Amino acid sequence: MKKQILIAAISAGLALPALAVPNTFTAGDAIVAAEMNENFTALENRIAVLEARLGINATFSEMIGGNTYSGQFIYFGYFGDDDFDTGSMVNNSGDGFTSPYAVRFLKGGGQVTMTFESDGTITNDMGQESESEGLLVGACTDYQAETCPSYSNDMQTYSDSWNEAAPSSTWSVDDSTGIVTIVFDGDPDDTEQFKVSGDGSVIYSLSYFNENDGMREVENSVVILTRD
Repeated sequence: MKKQILIAAISAGLALPALAVPNTFTAGDAIVAAEMNENFTALENRIAVLEARLGINATFSEMIGGNTYSGQFIYFGYFGDDDFDTGSMVNNSGDGFTSPYAVRFLKGGGQVTMTFESDGTITNDMGQESESEGLLVGACTDYQAETCPSYSNDMQTYSDSWNEAAPSSTWSVDDSTGIVTIVFDGDPDDTEQFKVSGDGSVIYSLSYFNENDGMREVENSVVILTRD
């Protein structure tokens, strides 16, 4: 097994520390058990370093901590009734989206880079995203559910970018399941969970969930981050 680890390390192009065991012997020297044990201990320590670099026998926390992950995300969602606006298209009053004939939607995506520090904080949080929002069915301009003289899909677009050297976001991972939890900007209500691959090289998420914020009822998202 140890030989296989060394071969794997060389195949992966890893730079090995210079060989240095505490004791050397020449022909005719007496072999002392304590000196041989010291050599074996030194070799075991060197192998442990290689295993850590390769992610062998390392915990998820050890594989993630201190590394930077970069990747992409996409999402789309549907809006239901707006609890913050009591208008009714059916009754031709106000400007709320309560009509069964008009449902808002959004779609967006972007890129992100984050460094997962060993102390559980996230630094070098950089990224950009763009988003489009509109109506699946054109909104009647006079807010009646009957036949309308004209329609508008009310399409809107947004874009955003960020470069935060030391945000208040934190991360943690369950070493038994590989579930990564990120709390963005210290807000417990803005928490998302991801999965880490067995070797720690990829953090990903494929989610489908309902939100109870009164506006966005269904959202789907895909996030794939790879270790730099």
